[in-house]
Amino acid sequence: MISHKELKEILDYDPKSGVFRWKKRISVKSEIGKIAGYNPEFGYCQIRIFTKLYSSHSLAWLYVTGEWQKGEIDHKNRNPSDNSFSNLRDVSRSENNSNHNRRVDNSTGFRGVSYSQRDKTFHAYINKNGARTNIGYFKTAEEAALAYDSKAIEFYGECAYQNFGVENRVC
Repeated sequence: MISHKELKEILDYDPKSGVFRWKKRISVKSEIGKIAGYNPEFGYCQIRIFTKLYSSHSLAWLYVTGEWQKGEIDHKNRNPSDNSFSNLRDVSRSENNSNHNRRVDNSTGFRGVSYSQRDKTFHAYINKNGARTNIGYFKTAEEAALAYDSKAIEFYGECAYQNFGVENRVC
């Protein structure tokens, strides 16, 4: 692992833009002043330093705080290529998972809501630290989704994924 001191000798980081630039030439591709790293298909920028590949968001955390993250680095706005420091936070796996969109195989259209064929109701639930919490059963998917949103805010704060009002949340 690269140290904070080594990182600052090799790269410059702009906390507002989230962009790294080469400060020192360490390979053929590391031209001084050139933007460091690349974005693979899944959107997370990576930077190769010597033989090791690092996530830019982890390097940004180290660069600014002087320490490696304790948990996972979450992008508050859910944009994996936005590595501005104000968009990053050090969270647990459970907290990071709470900030993801609903699953693509979701049939109700809402996160934390499933339809119970047996009861002909909509079941709201939430997961935290590997444990599922039952929120309740509701007549409509919308009622269940609102109950999920309320519990998500209680469990994870304003940065939690919400079925309603996601575009208006401020982390």
